[in-house]
Amino acid sequence: MIWGEEDAALGKELVAGTEKYVENLTVRYVPGCGHWVHEEKPQLVNQYMHEFLASAA
Repeated sequence: MIWGEEDAALGKELVAGTEKYVENLTVRYVPGCGHWVHEEKPQLVNQYMHEFLASAA
């Protein structure tokens, strides 16, 4: 899960408890980023996705 720390629509507190429902959950918070993380920080999102997928292989 990639979450913008400055998301005005969905606060970080909503992440709590997700691990109960998602196996092997990894949460990456992006500082200084809002709701549209993939638009605001595309290179970082791609990096996080690549790292996650590489670790699952």
